[in-house]
Amino acid sequence: MKKTQFKKIFLMYFLMLLFGAGLIYGYVNHLSIMEEDIYLVKTNPIKLIYGWMWLTGLFFMIEHGKEKASAFLLHFFFVLQMIPITVIYALKDENTVFYTAICISVLICEMMVRFMPVKMRDFQYVVSCNKCIIAVFIGLLVLFIVQTYRNNGLPTLTALNIYDVYELRRSGLYHISKYGGYLQTALIKVIIPILLLITLTSRHYIGVIAVFSLEVLIYLYAGQKSFLFMGILVLGIVWWLSQEKLADKFWYLCYGGLSGICFLIHFDSILSVFRLIIRRIFLLSANNKFVYYDFFSTHPREGLAGIFPRWLIPIESNYGQGYPDGYTFQIASIYYGKPEMNCNTGFIGEGFLWFGFAGILIEFVLFALLLRLIDRFQKKTSYIFAVGAAISFVFDLNDGHMISALLFGHLVIWLIFILLYRNQPVRKLPEKKAGQSNSKRSEIEYIHI
Repeated sequence: MKKTQFKKIFLMYFLMLLFGAGLIYGYVNHLSIMEEDIYLVKTNPIKLIYGWMWLTGLFFMIEHGKEKASAFLLHFFFVLQMIPITVIYALKDENTVFYTAICISVLICEMMVRFMPVKMRDFQYVVSCNKCIIAVFIGLLVLFIVQTYRNNGLPTLTALNIYDVYELRRSGLYHISKYGGYLQTALIKVIIPILLLITLTSRHYIGVIAVFSLEVLIYLYAGQKSFLFMGILVLGIVWWLSQEKLADKFWYLCYGGLSGICFLIHFDSILSVFRLIIRRIFLLSANNKFVYYDFFSTHPREGLAGIFPRWLIPIESNYGQGYPDGYTFQIASIYYGKPEMNCNTGFIGEGFLWFGFAGILIEFVLFALLLRLIDRFQKKTSYIFAVGAAISFVFDLNDGHMISALLFGHLVIWLIFILLYRNQPVRKLPEKKAGQSNSKRSEIEYIHI
């Protein structure tokens, strides 16, 4: 490793520790005061040191010096989930076995991504279907907007003030069918981010404005802040990485900016950003991981219930469906005193609620395989395009499920796109020559990563 690269990585490591310290500062000086029933301060110094040791090991296992999409996405996951989880673990004196299981699973994931050779089918010889994919995505987006307008009319402007979205949700003005809800999820988490990526990297700026405007329109109907943030995330990261002079400074800005928000909470304007971003995206989500562990350590786990559609495999949930019997509502009632709240968590909690500690490991092995698939996708697109295509997927894992979404949910659409899309010229598979062995021809069909 070059000396310059070595210095950059250690600077990132220092800024990572600074962000961790910022989370602790914001937690102790604001959240533990304003929401003392949830964010307790029972700091365990031994757990703080233990967590720091894990963070150090996991940080340096990531291939920071390589321009690989999987390395960027692992680093993004590390910032989004592992640092906040460690802070919650140490400050609330949470369960060490659960925390260690998470860290070991992450380490195995990182080792698989870094060292495991994988052979995957190369689709680059299939006739390009890019235009067909884009046309279908645009058609689904327009169809959804038209149907939503027919059912609801024009949206209110309540959500223009991002702090009034809860009022909009409680009003019950937004009407959407069951299958419309499925399509809405696919649009927000997969289709719109991909359309924004394609239009931005193709420099079709009118297309960028049009697609993002439709995303804002859906946000005005639904009042879900994450709907708005998903598009901004994709556009911001892809634009930043596309700037030659700024690309290698992304993580400096990320750590520095997030740390600044945490340490400057005594300013009212910064405090609002802290509660909107740091509290909601980082600390509340991390806290939910331990909440799910605590709940499903004393309540029946779900097993396969909820993974498969009931029409395919009719396995009943142990908790019923929806309010008030669903486990998400029971958890919200017990741990947050809000029985009407739907308490979701990410794929770590999903793994534990399905199959316990084994489920967490399964989730991270699957995550590693998907990251390798993204590296393969990078070969037929580009580093920036691959990161942009997967960043919303990794972000969604903070609060969303992975296994069920991959089997019969929105990630099926994402997976099809990753397998079929390419932005390099199509080459035909060469004819097998006389005397050429199958193994020689297979070297063309498969690429070794």
